[in-house]
Amino acid sequence: MAADCKSAAPCELRRFESSPVHQVFLMKFWIAMGAYAVLAILTALTIDDQKFKLATLAILAMFAIRTLTWSRKMDRERDKHLEDK
Repeated sequence: MAADCKSAAPCELRRFESSPVHQVFLMKFWIAMGAYAVLAILTALTIDDQKFKLATLAILAMFAIRTLTWSRKMDRERDKHLEDK
C-alpha cells in the first residue's frame, strides 16, 4: 500500500478527514461539550449558594478541558498513525 494519498493507485483504499469514523468522533465531542454547557447553565440557574455554584462550575470546566485535551491527543495519534502508513 502506498505511503500517502498522492502516490496511491486509484483502486487502493484512502482515508480522509471526512471519513465516517472521524465524523462520529467529532459528533460525540460536540455532544459532550454541549452537555457540559447545558449543565453549566443549569448550575448557574439552580444553585443559590455562591460557593457551591463556583465549585460545581469549576468541576464542569475541569471535565470540559479534560475532554478537549483528550480529543486533541486522539487527533495527534490518528495523524501520526496515518503518517506511519
